[in-house]
Amino acid sequence: MTIGTNVNNLYVFIGLHKKIATISIPVGSDTDISLTYEPEWVEEGFAISLTFQ
Repeated sequence: MTIGTNVNNLYVFIGLHKKIATISIPVGSDTDISLTYEPEWVEEGFAISLTFQ
């Protein structure tokens, strides 16, 4: 991801209060998407995948 650009973020929650990840994509990009897990989810959670069709 390019530093210094505008980025759209989608926060991923399980339940109402447990944030597990952030999906980010720079404004104007169709392909430069990233998924960043919260540190505690890395320790105790499971992987999720992004599938686009």
